[in-house]
Amino acid sequence: MTQYLSQESLAVLLLRAFLLGLLIGAVYSLFSIRRAAFLKLHVPRIPSAILLHLEDFLICIAAGAMLSILYFATTSGVLRLMAIPALGVGILLWRLTAGRLIATCTDRILHLLAILCRWILRRILRPIGRAVQNAVRRLHRHAVARRERRFYRKLERQAKKITLRYGAALAAAAGHGTIPTPHLQRRSAKSRPNRHKNLPKKQKERSK
Repeated sequence: MTQYLSQESLAVLLLRAFLLGLLIGAVYSLFSIRRAAFLKLHVPRIPSAILLHLEDFLICIAAGAMLSILYFATTSGVLRLMAIPALGVGILLWRLTAGRLIATCTDRILHLLAILCRWILRRILRPIGRAVQNAVRRLHRHAVARRERRFYRKLERQAKKITLRYGAALAAAAGHGTIPTPHLQRRSAKSRPNRHKNLPKKQKERSK
């Protein structure tokens, strides 16, 4: 036995099915705009055909799912065949009115979409890309500078260790007498080398 529905519930079901048909027709018009864009971009036939059949399949699945949700929301899941003609009337009405208008204005719509995409690319995406690129460069410079500071600090510590070891080794060797200790006093006049010995005769006479 079928569940009894009031006239008000049936009217709500038919109205919702009609609006659902309009929605499905609008989605199909959007897909038709996409197809026209693919034709202008000269997409190969095989990928375009595959995508076309996939879109039709998805529209059919979405229409069936939305109709089932409509049944569950309005008639508690009870099937009412009168909703299907109402759905078809909505799709047909969209195709004959707004859908035909969209089909005739497809070229203009694509031109406006191209202008909009160029504006978004120029005003929004490029500044965002530049900001992200500058931020990445700054982070890279900070990372490189931090790595260099760590390297030079490590090198400085190693140099200090080496100088301390070398100084200790020299001090120990000087204490044992294995190396001569440097004379810090000034050299006397006798120990200074005679610079006039290696000079030519003319320079010796001038110096006298």
